Amino acid sequence: MSLVPFFAIFAFGTWWLGAAPEVARKRLIPGISLTLALLAGTVFALPHPAMIDKLLIRLAMPVGLIWLILYGLILTDLRGGRRRRAALIAAVWLLFTAAGSPWLGGALFARLERGVPPLSAIDHESLHVIMVLGGGTEPGPDGRAQLTANGDRLRVAAVAIARGMAPTLLASGTSIAGLDQAGTRDLGAEAQTLLHDMGVTGDVLLTLPGPHNTATEIAALAERARAEGWTRIGIVTSAWHMPRALRLARGHGLDPVPIGADFRGRVPPPSAVGLVPTGSGHYRVQVALKEYLARLVGR
Repeated sequence: MSLVPFFAIFAFGTWWLGAAPEVARKRLIPGISLTLALLAGTVFALPHPAMIDKLLIRLAMPVGLIWLILYGLILTDLRGGRRRRAALIAAVWLLFTAAGSPWLGGALFARLERGVPPLSAIDHESLHVIMVLGGGTEPGPDGRAQLTANGDRLRVAAVAIARGMAPTLLASGTSIAGLDQAGTRDLGAEAQTLLHDMGVTGDVLLTLPGPHNTATEIAALAERARAEGWTRIGIVTSAWHMPRALRLARGHGLDPVPIGADFRGRVPPPSAVGLVPTGSGHYRVQVALKEYLARLVGR
């Protein structure tokens, strides 16, 4: 219900403020009255008073300000009778809204994660090796590795080893020079440092340096598996990334056990706050669409 007055504000604001100046002046008194009533309805319809602060903060952030400016340009062109340009800006505004929507990002992630089991849903497995894909680490200000937003995959891998699911944990990956820094980084070595802090030590932990993306990581895993005689393999990565990892692995003749981490497929409940695009919403939509694009091109 909290979306009804919010949608009404946009519909009425477009009807009132987007009218020609002489028409808008005639609608001034009813326009102000109805706008205040709709704003009050929005406030009372929010599930918690603190969400007002969240809404205002989102509108004050760069993404929120751009969103408001685009809407203002729509109204300006409507008032000036430039309806074609108003329609074009409206299309851009809607695209910008969708691209930064936490609802769309959550829904896209949820679809990717469908069927990927978390560690808690996996029975005790007797595996030869568990491979954790790179991307969960970055250098801190002191040069020591720290976890990224994808770092939950390292935690899950450490727990899986602690449960005795495999005698060996393989960490892989090398960054691409010039992408996030001038030189390359050994992501496997970074993961090794953090996994050691998590209690994974000794001969249990191996690294696989060299691969610089998921495709080359899986290819290197397949080659190492043939050399070592590994047939029962587990793969730990972010749940939304797992379908791509499994597709590539099966292309190399592997049939790994998926162990999901970093689940992000949560769709926020409907509210006025969720209508405003955010930087994190743009990030989530972009990451999810990258996975769908990889599927489309067979990567």
